[in-house]
Amino acid sequence: MQGNVFRAPYPVPSLGVSEEEAILARSMALGEKLGQRFTQWQEQFASVENVRHLGSMAAFDLVTAFR
Repeated sequence: MQGNVFRAPYPVPSLGVSEEEAILARSMALGEKLGQRFTQWQEQFASVENVRHLGSMAAFDLVTAFR
């Protein structure tokens, strides 16, 4: 199948499952936990920088620490 998934024959039931399982809320909560943990690492380790997250997409940069 090609094209936009929202034009596929089954998008409506899929979106209903997302709402029923509170996927967005769970994603936001997970992102907050990851952000807090990564911030702790940034304070603890000189090689962790640029902590960021948007929902459950979370990342940080590992850098070489020069002292």
